[in-house]
Amino acid sequence: MTPELADLAVEIVRFVDHYQPGIVACEFVDASGRLQTVIEKAPVVSTALASAERNS
Repeated sequence: MTPELADLAVEIVRFVDHYQPGIVACEFVDASGRLQTVIEKAPVVSTALASAERNS
């Protein structure tokens, strides 16, 4: 059985590390109303950030 993938809207709140690719902190509110923070590589959460980093 293949798991289904879904989009999750997050807000990128800060850069954690600027090495290539950058690492960002993203926040979202879960189904229980709690604020969650995810640390992830910028290209995983935003194609716009990946493009901006390549051009800088």
